[in-house]
Amino acid sequence: MTRLLPIIAALIAVSLLIASLPDPAAGASVNKTDCSKPYWKSRKTPPPTIRVGITGRHDDVSATKVKRIKTVHFKKYVKTVMRVEFPGWIAHKRKGGAAYITAGAMAAKQYAWYWTTQKPRYKVDGKCFDVYDNVRDQVYKPAKKQSVKAEVVTVKAVERTWKRIIRRKKVGGGSEFVLPFYLHNGSKAAGACGGTPPGYKRGYRMFRSNALTCAKNGKGGNEIIVKSYTPKPARKAFVTVPG
Repeated sequence: MTRLLPIIAALIAVSLLIASLPDPAAGASVNKTDCSKPYWKSRKTPPPTIRVGITGRHDDVSATKVKRIKTVHFKKYVKTVMRVEFPGWIAHKRKGGAAYITAGAMAAKQYAWYWTTQKPRYKVDGKCFDVYDNVRDQVYKPAKKQSVKAEVVTVKAVERTWKRIIRRKKVGGGSEFVLPFYLHNGSKAAGACGGTPPGYKRGYRMFRSNALTCAKNGKGGNEIIVKSYTPKPARKAFVTVPG
């Protein structure tokens, strides 16, 4: 037994050392309680869930009275948002619609994902959340339904683009994780592929009518993203998939 003591001591020391090492999965957990820190840290993998402030007033940008905070499975959230923001029927009714839906799936996912990686902007009764359910952020309306054919388009677009990440080159080297704003626009003057309506800086928003023009002109989903989020050549946007 005496001879075994050094071995036992060594095993205990190794166990303590292993226990003191950082948990490799620690960065993959959500922050549920501390509103001074982001809900999610990774910009390589989307969060498992997202916190949505439910107002029930989906078309009202001024609606900030939250009835409750709902934690939603993130991929389900994106698919639900897509039914309103980039509905699947467009793929069947518009030339280039499939490419448009592809670009929309990337933008809708990364917009929400971006806000989970920031210090929460919103709080109610001491509890924080990441996005509203209305046009202040993205319309999350679970009651919204679409045809089976359109839903298949939505699901396939989200699944196909799930690992794609929108980044933008930084002046001086490196790249940044893009916050992909997008808007409806009816301005014919800005209807060209990559065009920007008056009053907006080029390269920071995807205007949906412009994105459709890109799609009609044969641009793919990734190309639409690049056109929409590139302010100048030195800060070109690109789509990547982590290895």
